[in-house]
Amino acid sequence: MAEIPKTPVGRHLGWVLDVLRSAPSAEEVGKHFSRTLLSQTPPETLVQILELRAGELRGFVLGRFEHEAQRELIAILERPDGSAYRLHVGVDDQRITQFSLTPV
Repeated sequence: MAEIPKTPVGRHLGWVLDVLRSAPSAEEVGKHFSRTLLSQTPPETLVQILELRAGELRGFVLGRFEHEAQRELIAILERPDGSAYRLHVGVDDQRITQFSLTPV
């Protein structure tokens, strides 16, 4: 199991992993994602996406990193059944600017 890096993107990764284990509110999502990203995908829609993926990822662990830098990473989340998801997170100084979560 990989460890969350102590970098700007690592702080946001920790929050993303937490919300994949519990349901975030639209207000909470609005505080963590950039205005640009939220203009493309409203907070309510992001909540629905996160809730859907949380159900699919039940019991996941942070397996490894395919890419890791100060402001961007690609992590592999592993499920107990052996399947996995690729999580891409990019950040600026304060918020998440890039986000995707797709099956591997």
